Amino acid sequence: NAFAGPYTAGEVYTVSKGTAPTVPVLKSPAKSALVTRPPILDWNDSSEVMALANPWSYEVNVVALDGYNHTFNTASGLSNSSLSDWSAAPLSPNTTYTWKVRAFNDQNQYSAWSTPLTFRTKLATPVLVSPVDAVSPALDNKRPTFTWDAVPGAATYTLQILKGAAVVNTGTITVPAH
Repeated sequence: NAFAGPYTAGEVYTVSKGTAPTVPVLKSPAKSALVTRPPILDWNDSSEVMALANPWSYEVNVVALDGYNHTFNTASGLSNSSLSDWSAAPLSPNTTYTWKVRAFNDQNQYSAWSTPLTFRTKLATPVLVSPVDAVSPALDNKRPTFTWDAVPGAATYTLQILKGAAVVNTGTITVPAH
């Protein structure tokens, strides 16, 4: 008996299971998109969640192919069918991530996970080591050596030499095979 204890004649107990929210549909970033900054993950609201006046939430799960798992909980109104704050779990450059979402209703019932999508983060930006920017006095060498920090995963680099705002020379440097 689920209701053990004193019982008064005429009391009525109602137990309702309710309906779990529908599965959210992921909108962006699109499948296998290359993102240049932490993306805004966006999905369609679950229809049951939209109809609720009580608090509800979404759970967002982001997993890097290296297995590192980021889980976010977003709560409150309809405007939260997206995730844009990555401060708690910054993304790594040159990495593929899979993401999925599920909805929770006011009875703490949850939908199935959405069909996952993937996105890729761009390579890190190379950092120029030399020559130092705004060298003073001007370089006395008409053939300076350019050096920069290597970027993991880069196969080529494009070097542009500018005079003011105008590009005067562009070259592609291929990373030697190991």
